[in-house]
Amino acid sequence: MVRPTNREWFSSMFLLVLVPCAVLRFVLFVPFGYYWAHSTNHRDVIKDHVELYNGTYDPAIATGERIAASWGTFAFYWNFAVWIPSFWFPPPINLPFAIIDSLATIYLSIATHYQTSYVPHDKGSCSAGAAYSWHRPPGANESFFEAAARLNGTVSTPEKMCETFVVEWQYGITLSFFYALISLLNIIAFFGALCHARQQGESFKDFLIGLSQISLKCFIAIPKFIALGLVMILWWIPEGIFRCLPISWKSKVRFGRRYALKTGLGLEQEAEIGVTELKDMYKRSRRRKHSPYQGGAGEPSPLSNFLGIYDMLMAVTEELHYSDVMSLSLVSKSVREAVLPSHDLQRRLGAFKTYTCRDNETRHCWVCSRQICVDCQRTPLVREVTLFHHLHKCRPYCTSCYKTVVKQRPGRVIARTKAPHCDCAPRTAHPNLIQRWFNGSSYYSSKQVSIPKLPRTVCSECNMHDPEMLTAMRERRAKMELKKGLKKDSAKWTTCAKCNEKLGTGPRWWICVNTNCEKECRSIVHKSWGRKEKSETAPDGEDIV
Repeated sequence: MVRPTNREWFSSMFLLVLVPCAVLRFVLFVPFGYYWAHSTNHRDVIKDHVELYNGTYDPAIATGERIAASWGTFAFYWNFAVWIPSFWFPPPINLPFAIIDSLATIYLSIATHYQTSYVPHDKGSCSAGAAYSWHRPPGANESFFEAAARLNGTVSTPEKMCETFVVEWQYGITLSFFYALISLLNIIAFFGALCHARQQGESFKDFLIGLSQISLKCFIAIPKFIALGLVMILWWIPEGIFRCLPISWKSKVRFGRRYALKTGLGLEQEAEIGVTELKDMYKRSRRRKHSPYQGGAGEPSPLSNFLGIYDMLMAVTEELHYSDVMSLSLVSKSVREAVLPSHDLQRRLGAFKTYTCRDNETRHCWVCSRQICVDCQRTPLVREVTLFHHLHKCRPYCTSCYKTVVKQRPGRVIARTKAPHCDCAPRTAHPNLIQRWFNGSSYYSSKQVSIPKLPRTVCSECNMHDPEMLTAMRERRAKMELKKGLKKDSAKWTTCAKCNEKLGTGPRWWICVNTNCEKECRSIVHKSWGRKEKSETAPDGEDIV
């Protein structure tokens, strides 16, 4: 068993490597590109012409350019490839980076050392005659730079050829210095992390186990960061540029895009609701196969005989709450038959709703929709999770009113690049696979702690459950209510929340009513498309959306 220890040594030297090394690698992108281009060109010129490496000229020239081209190419691609990965490999697991950086530094220094012997140290020397006389072999008709310029089709004069070698040598010195600095920082960070771990009393076994765990997490995170990079390039950067465009352009594009998305999502939601209704119909048909409640006399008792008198039952009902009557019917079979006889079940239920809770304002249980009142209700504290927020805070707008929201100009200059949609809803407690992959499950679980708890009016039976169970029970109903575009009291939305005009067939635009927001809610839990039934009005005279 691994002894729990404080693993601060994984991050104690992290900033030392993360910030300076990342900055240096980024700064060296362009110098490495120039060095790679010059060294490769020089190597190709020498390799393609035998007279440049057959012994006429100093053999160090061919050797130096071969090393410079090979390791310049490797270092260029290596520096580009590890710039982002180096951000999430803290010491001591940065050792592979330190080793490869050190090798690149050594070979770049060797190539630069070779070049020091046959290249002038400034461009002025090339114009002053070094291009014609520098290390010119005895008895030769031309110097190396003259021969290379004559054989190379891209550089026409010895002076320019000499200057390209000078530039390569200067870049070699610069790159060798800065890459040596990167290697030194990585090595210091590596040994610093080891020393810090030893000071904390970490055993070698625990150190290796902890190192393996951190290494595994880093390797697992590589695909995530690659995906984030692609998202940033393909989505975030274009989106940021788009948000800087004039509002007259953005509003048209946003409206068209949202309209198309609403249309497609509406078809999907209608299919989902249809499948759910078919399942419910199947379940109801299965229930019909069983014999319905037939009642039963049971053992007569004074209570059942008393309640069997309808006038007495109604007199008692007027003093009770609806939940009390339902509990009373469960006392015994005889009492059940006296209170809720099978031949008069539905009418009795309606009568009890009318005569119970008479002196108080009646309402429905937040979970099961059973009738309650001020006296019989219970108010447990339940978290305002994502679905409840959408059910309580989002209102439907007609297309005309929605266009005014899309065209609304930001109040501040800084708000121009902010998201034009609502982000008020609490983070979901049930993230999907992509959300868990990018943010991690702990991100969503930690966000649940800060979500406020609000009092909910429930009946006495629902109050027997804990808040988590109440949340789960209510979420199942809230999800379907949102898909159907219903209010929090399960009533139909028939008019625009802004202009009170009838909502016709078309997309449903949902706007957050928080005073600090008033932006569009783009959550897919909402009803995306509304349509009327075959008869344009419902029996109660309201449009069905």
